[in-house]
Amino acid sequence: MPGMTRIKVRSNLFFMMGIPLEPEQDFLQYLEVEKQASPHTVEVYARALRQFRAWAADSFPGWENCT
Repeated sequence: MPGMTRIKVRSNLFFMMGIPLEPEQDFLQYLEVEKQASPHTVEVYARALRQFRAWAADSFPGWENCT
């Protein structure tokens, strides 16, 4: 599909904006492997996580501190 980025979670090549995102990678791998989510679903979640981090910018407290 045009405009979609291929995510290779199983091969640990998942990088967003040049930054390896460990918690996001684990979550996306869970979606892909355990929940057997479609590649499109995984891409949508990845995009949403990326957009949230961009929106939060410097005030992003880390996933473990999000409420």
